Amino acid sequence: MTLIDKSILSSDIKDSIELFNIHYLFVFNRAGICLYSRNFTNQYRMNDNLLSAFCSAIISFSQEMVGKKLKTVDMNSVKIVIFQRDIFFYGFLCDIKQDMETIKDYVNKIDDCLRNYVIEKKINTNVECIRDENINAFIDNLVRNKTIQFSKKKEIKFLTFLKNLHMKNDIEGMVLLTNKDRIVYSSINPIKLKQLLNKLDFRIKIYNNSILRLFFTLEKEIIYTEYIDDSYFIILLFDIKTQFGIVEHTSRKIINSLKKLE
Repeated sequence: MTLIDKSILSSDIKDSIELFNIHYLFVFNRAGICLYSRNFTNQYRMNDNLLSAFCSAIISFSQEMVGKKLKTVDMNSVKIVIFQRDIFFYGFLCDIKQDMETIKDYVNKIDDCLRNYVIEKKINTNVECIRDENINAFIDNLVRNKTIQFSKKKEIKFLTFLKNLHMKNDIEGMVLLTNKDRIVYSSINPIKLKQLLNKLDFRIKIYNNSILRLFFTLEKEIIYTEYIDDSYFIILLFDIKTQFGIVEHTSRKIINSLKKLE
């Protein structure tokens, strides 16, 4: 049995799910027993206890081997991010790029909520799971409201436009992110995307400053980046041999077309 099984989804549901960056939350104890879980997107079917036991085992292994507890598990296009708060471990299944400060804020608030509940209900966290609709509502309100901060209809328009553009354009690759680092669309493979975002991390975090447009080159590519009304950040990749005038002209056409879709 696998830890994660990719669900079979319709294209409409896939478009909606691409608007999220946090897919799943699971809470487990030191023994690796899953105490609570919540699926936010239904993009992945999770085996809660198997996943919790797996994470608990690799945390212990990393502690013994290198004296440091593992905090992330890279699973290609998604990651499991783990935080410990005393006896509770909080795991989030997220897209490859996520706002860590926001997730830390989630952990602190959820931890307060669960601890109060455990004390009030006298839950034995060694063996008992947490099942409560009020807790579900609290966590859904916290995570979903902060995750879906943008117009779903607008982003589906962006997705449709960029997918069609990629099929009939000579651009090497395109990535569209929100100003919260959530990936809305990417035409490049996950490994290259991760490398690219690591190189662009400094650029993504200074969007509130005066530099909103930027051309720069890598070994084999010319990259153009720009913010769209401070809400979305687009990255366009061109072959290094492409003339600068063509890069600039093509980039402006795409940016202007995206702005008209709003």
